[in-house]
Amino acid sequence: LSPLFLRSLFECIGETSLALASSVKPQREVVTYNGNKIDLVLEGDDWVVVIENKIWHATVNPFDDYVNYVRHVYREKSVRFVLLCVHYEKRNFRAERLIDWQVIKWIDFAR
Repeated sequence: LSPLFLRSLFECIGETSLALASSVKPQREVVTYNGNKIDLVLEGDDWVVVIENKIWHATVNPFDDYVNYVRHVYREKSVRFVLLCVHYEKRNFRAERLIDWQVIKWIDFAR
C-alpha cells in the first residue's frame, strides 16, 4: 500500500514538490538523542516525512526534540512533519512553536 499511502498523505499535506519514491524506508519508534520516540519516519531519496500518530492520547510530545533530531540527522533532505490525529487539537500550535507540523485528521486522510 506504499504508493497509495504516500499519494494520500502527500495530497493531504498539499505536497507536490516531493517525488514519490519507488523505495521508501519506513522506520517506527525512532529514538532521538534525548531518548524520545518518533512514531514513524518515512525516508525517500531526497525527502523525509515524520509522522506523529495520535489516536488515544493527547498531544503532549516533545515536538522540538523531534524537529531538532530529524533536521540534524537528515540535514541534506527536504523534511515534512505531520501530526495525524482523530480530532483537531485545540492547542495553540503557533504559541508552542509547532509551526513546522501540519495537522491532519484521520478521516480526511482516509477519504
